[in-house]
Amino acid sequence: MEGWILAGQSNMEGSAPLDDPATDRVDDTRVMSFTSAGEWEVAREPLHRTWESYTPVHSILHRRNPHSGAEGITDAEMAERERRTQFRGAGLGLAFGKARADATGGRVALVPAAHGGTSLNQWMPGSEGEERSSPRTLYGSLLDRVARARTRPDFVLRGVLWYQGESDANPSDSPTYARRWADWIAAVRDDLDAPDLEVLAVQIGRFVGTVSAPSQTERDWDRVREAQRLVAQRTEGVRCTSAIDLGLCDDVHVDASGSTRLGIRLATMVDAPEAGPDVSRVEVSTPRIDGYVRLRVVTTGVTGAWTAGPLPGFRLTDAEGQGIPGIDVVDAHRDPRRPSDIEILCTPFPREPREFHVSYGLGYDPVCRAVDDRDLPLPTFGSQPVRGVDHLR
Repeated sequence: MEGWILAGQSNMEGSAPLDDPATDRVDDTRVMSFTSAGEWEVAREPLHRTWESYTPVHSILHRRNPHSGAEGITDAEMAERERRTQFRGAGLGLAFGKARADATGGRVALVPAAHGGTSLNQWMPGSEGEERSSPRTLYGSLLDRVARARTRPDFVLRGVLWYQGESDANPSDSPTYARRWADWIAAVRDDLDAPDLEVLAVQIGRFVGTVSAPSQTERDWDRVREAQRLVAQRTEGVRCTSAIDLGLCDDVHVDASGSTRLGIRLATMVDAPEAGPDVSRVEVSTPRIDGYVRLRVVTTGVTGAWTAGPLPGFRLTDAEGQGIPGIDVVDAHRDPRRPSDIEILCTPFPREPREFHVSYGLGYDPVCRAVDDRDLPLPTFGSQPVRGVDHLR
């Protein structure tokens, strides 16, 4: 029975309404869950019932929230109230488990360990001055839960699903996200004695709420996404997909149907020879006679072809990701000659020598539609230099 840890913050914990018709309510005995209370059961939504957790970190984090309503009552009383009143909690885990069971013909074990609103620093070993293995930390709790799951004779740890980063999309934390997340991956593999532990991650998705600068900026949101993409690109056994094209059920949480698609996307990447789509390079294609410029986004890991029709989300920028005045993307669509690449039509470039770059999916709420025949999306990416610009002069 292959085992998968579910770690991260609220989009991994699951925040879609439980009564949404798209929420999967069908039990599947092939998918088991090691519950927050430390018991095995057939997986069902919500997978994360953190008030029931036998490790104290989740209760500690809940009680720090002034809006938890937990003042004056015990953890057991709060857990009972949550069981009666919880209306959110559907996430990607159950869809992932069922898809893996379909793919392997065997059973799948999920180990839910996420907690909403948590930062990467809170997930690091020895956070808040506690011991590395302390169950008062998210990291120590994860280690403890896996250790207990491994006492089941048929449990074989395969990997971890990771969806976290919204809490780090700020000027203080986003610049170091790549280094810290790579350190976290190395630590988990070491402490679980699992050097080949697979890590399947999700780039943070869309955000349509209101923030108060300078606590959070679009640039920081983009920086976290790009860090996640690049760490996956550079680290053996780490794969990353995107939620940028999926629907929301509030200002930041993926809805029930999107969570199902996301779980299937992660499952699709497990045994695939290539992790999934990514950008390789951007180059000048044939310019139009009237001066408009064609660019080709060369991609890797694409199965079949990109979605037909317009593919919005591309932007001409400088090396820092800032837009270039006077140059616009007119259209983007799959390349008719190479349907695994994308062709961009741009307004004429200025004649003076300079660098041009292309970015995809910048900002809190971009419109992005590029998915391949496996429903795997093009991840958002930062500034990619355009090759061959000198030929236009």
